[in-house]
Amino acid sequence: GYPLDCPVAIIERASCPDQRLVLGKITTIADMALLYEVKAPATIVFGEVVRVLHGDQQGCFTGKEAAASNLSTLEPEREPGAVYTGFNPPSPPYDPRIPSPSEVSEVTSEQQ
Repeated sequence: GYPLDCPVAIIERASCPDQRLVLGKITTIADMALLYEVKAPATIVFGEVVRVLHGDQQGCFTGKEAAASNLSTLEPEREPGAVYTGFNPPSPPYDPRIPSPSEVSEVTSEQQ
């Protein structure tokens, strides 16, 4: 799985005037998404690319702030109040012996 300090960005309504950017860590992003009421359409990015583009900032940024590549001087919309105490467990390891859902439907279709 990802390390607990893995940076995460949620980009809501990318390229729209009302774009929002929520920055956090893998241990806090779920609560931050709830706190800032993130809605679809949104894209989630995990990994060092988030830290390279936005440093260690955390919080919610809106409009032109959300499109800025360097947020080091910006203040978040509001501070998150919730503390997330865990994270979702990682997906089970890939097992090539277990067919994917699409493979199962192909077999079922062929049998009919």
